[in-house]
Amino acid sequence: MARIHARFSLDGMRPELLEQLRRFEANGDPTAVREFIDNNCHSDYQLRVEWD
Repeated sequence: MARIHARFSLDGMRPELLEQLRRFEANGDPTAVREFIDNNCHSDYQLRVEWD
């Protein structure tokens, strides 16, 4: 199993987008979280994968 760790800024993000991100995370949907980051966060984010 793999875990994806992301580091990105949420500064200035609209509250409804933050709620959408929380829902994706709560549902355990890593694809939706990644697409959200790609579409809504600055390009300076970092992703790291850890394998169990």
